[in-house]
Amino acid sequence: MRTDDHQIFERGRGNACSVEFNSLYRWHATTSVQDEEWITRQFQQIFPNKKPDEITFKDFFRGRPSIVVFFYTRCDNPMKCSLTVTKLARMQKLLEAQGLADRIHTAAISYDPAFDLPERLRVYGQDRGVMMNAHHRLLRATGGMDALCAHFGLGVNFIESLVNRHRIEAYILDAEGRIAVSFERLHWDEQEVVSRAVEVLEERGSCGGTRAQGAD
Repeated sequence: MRTDDHQIFERGRGNACSVEFNSLYRWHATTSVQDEEWITRQFQQIFPNKKPDEITFKDFFRGRPSIVVFFYTRCDNPMKCSLTVTKLARMQKLLEAQGLADRIHTAAISYDPAFDLPERLRVYGQDRGVMMNAHHRLLRATGGMDALCAHFGLGVNFIESLVNRHRIEAYILDAEGRIAVSFERLHWDEQEVVSRAVEVLEERGSCGGTRAQGAD
């Protein structure tokens, strides 16, 4: 970005912050044909006879613990949804570093499923470094948000179908898809969330139990 005299404008100064975010938000990445074919094969192995858009909540969230966050692509606050999805990507890297990327699922679920169609979700996730495969996904509830709002107790308000306001929320689900731990602070720490998810995984392995829901 340049000033009126075509000099490079200093990043992060004044109104430049919002303009920089606005520009980055509209940059679109691409996925190669080979990547798409690989992801399709992975889904077919784990969810035989089902297409990705036919997978239910039970299909995806039962069998392994999961880290779940919520967002929507039209969110205009870079410190909310964009940061949330970026932090999800960081948590995926932490799981990879511990060899747990295939034992703990991650998911980012859109508050705005009518607008956030699959291609829009894919691009939004790629722009923020999110790993997307059979264990790690950006999701939309094709049947609407009511059931998810009830299950998670989401702090989101709508004006008709548009998101009005929302909290910054992260959850850890146990292997049955039940909430084990919840984080509702403005800024939750990625390492803390991953550590708690590992605890849920280890508790399941040691005694078959699940954590009682906690609030932070």
